[in-house]
Amino acid sequence: MMFTLEAIYALHMFNDHSNDIAFLPLPVKEGETRKEALLRIVEKGFEDLSNMELIVDGTPTEECIQYGAYLDEYAQANYHCNVNQMFFYSPNVDEYDRMAIIIIQNDENEFLIDRVGTAIFLASLISLYPILQNVDANKKDYLHSEWEAEAYIKLVFHHPNDDALRIQINDSSHNVQDRLYYRSDQYLYEYDMENQTRRSISGEQFKKQLIQKLKVKGELWE
Repeated sequence: MMFTLEAIYALHMFNDHSNDIAFLPLPVKEGETRKEALLRIVEKGFEDLSNMELIVDGTPTEECIQYGAYLDEYAQANYHCNVNQMFFYSPNVDEYDRMAIIIIQNDENEFLIDRVGTAIFLASLISLYPILQNVDANKKDYLHSEWEAEAYIKLVFHHPNDDALRIQINDSSHNVQDRLYYRSDQYLYEYDMENQTRRSISGEQFKKQLIQKLKVKGELWE
């Protein structure tokens, strides 16, 4: 089931939250106060939820309550990842640290909300992105294995179509890291979006970083 951003914020308000959702900030129009934006968004969201039959006769259905519970787990988590500006992910929401809440955005700016295993999520990314396949075949360019400056515009100019994976991390409501991983001439690189620096890393380093960032237990490439 696909949600509008307005419907997501209506669920967020049902959960007694009015703050921004990690990586999905409240859209505030120019000249509009936050309170006015919330009222506008929630009114439209309530209408959308009603059209989705998640609210019937003014009352949330059991399915609506379940989606609200998923969103509440995401909203209350301290750690979030944004993968390729498409997958918004909060891991370790269960007592065994194996489950995650994932919000997936499509090209029509609609969102899917689900609760999945962290290992399943990583396996899905591996199937979607070639850069995560045959990782050990990636070479490390030892001449560029230390951080060195490279302007982002230069990166885009020289590698416009490279297969890439971008991971942003928000920890305790602060954006703490933004890295882009890409291949060039069979070498693997890590690019720091904030500092505009890059270095070459090995496939093994890449795997360890990915598992650490996504907080996945177990090895997915064996």
